[in-house]
Amino acid sequence: MPLKESMEYLAESISAFANSNLGAEITVETNVQNFLRAFQEYNAEHMPDVVCLVELRVSGKKANLIIEKLGFNYSHRVEAVGFSKDTCKRKLLWEGLRSANPNLSFP
Repeated sequence: MPLKESMEYLAESISAFANSNLGAEITVETNVQNFLRAFQEYNAEHMPDVVCLVELRVSGKKANLIIEKLGFNYSHRVEAVGFSKDTCKRKLLWEGLRSANPNLSFP
């Protein structure tokens, strides 16, 4: 499955779950659980060989816990040192994500 279609599918899965819980209080933990559920459903259906998650807003022990919950036997995590000063690369990434989900807004 092409990357664009994969991103669209994952975004739709997360949006559908979030919309089904509109009245519920949204917390960081709720967002993590929503992501994990959608991510696991996607992996079960498409069985990707390689997965790369970029620009996450977590690090350290919390990132390790999330990686553990994702259920992969092998993983590699690179700790962010700071925010990328290369705005061109970040802009290209966000343009790609926006094409996959037009409802996304730039950070």
